[in-house]
Amino acid sequence: MSKVESLKQALWEYLDEHSQREVADQLGYSESYLSFLRSGDRPVTEELCARVIERIPSLGILGYEARQEITDERWRRMRAEAAR
Repeated sequence: MSKVESLKQALWEYLDEHSQREVADQLGYSESYLSFLRSGDRPVTEELCARVIERIPSLGILGYEARQEITDERWRRMRAEAAR
């Protein structure tokens, strides 16, 4: 399982334990945005990872690992584009 998928799973479990309103407030997002994330209509982004790291300490390490995976993938794509 990728680090991003691990973060998503942990965040959904966290949402199951807390109200969506509470988590939305913690992260500074709307409840509808969290719904879009949960349904897969919005991807996990570096910004979301950063907010998780800062605002939900129990998920911080997963946020850090997921953000690093996203960053690494972006750099791989950039290098591949430059090599063409």
